[in-house]
Amino acid sequence: MFSLWRENKKFHCLAGWRDELYPIFGKDHKPLLVVERAGGGLLGIRHFGVHINGYVRDKDENGKPIIKMWIAKRALTKQTFPDMYDNVVAGGLPVGQTPIECAIRECMEEAYFPEEIAKKVVPVGAVTYTFYNFDGIKPENQYLYDLELSKDELPKINDGEVQSFNLWDFDKITEVLKNHEFCPTAGLIVIEFMIRHGIITPNNEKDYLDIISSFHNDIGFPGPAHC
Repeated sequence: MFSLWRENKKFHCLAGWRDELYPIFGKDHKPLLVVERAGGGLLGIRHFGVHINGYVRDKDENGKPIIKMWIAKRALTKQTFPDMYDNVVAGGLPVGQTPIECAIRECMEEAYFPEEIAKKVVPVGAVTYTFYNFDGIKPENQYLYDLELSKDELPKINDGEVQSFNLWDFDKITEVLKNHEFCPTAGLIVIEFMIRHGIITPNNEKDYLDIISSFHNDIGFPGPAHC
């Protein structure tokens, strides 16, 4: 069906055909069928991905401990959100991979981290939300990982999906967030990191509880079991 629609140029989203298969799960948490990723929004199926927060512990000019985060700038050729800022590593979860397998693979492909660094990722939770745009409706789940890096462990451009990596403090990151320069998912995940690490607190954000509530929307469709 999607192939026919693609040939007929019926839906804009199918012009971004990826040759990646996304599963649709049944109540037993097993895949019922798979569909082309580019057309998932047409059916409103659940989408799954992984995002890695790469960060470095440092000190400011007064010697106070601070955290800096590696931020990627997406390539101009990306099919979605080109030239916007993103987590250091992120990717869709394909059929047949667990979240941790995907996280390690994406670290090695997107940021050219060697395997021994990629395997340091720590699972820290997930966010769930529903994304609407001209490509359709996308209930999304993102598995989250933190990756603490030393000052010598640097991401490198590798697969053409990133045009630059930037190590920023959270004053700069907050400025970029307020200017809406992050792609939506990455912006949400950076804010979640800032809350977990005490950068955003009830003392400096009036909408603190509302923001936390937004991380876990009820999607209502079955998902996978990885154990």
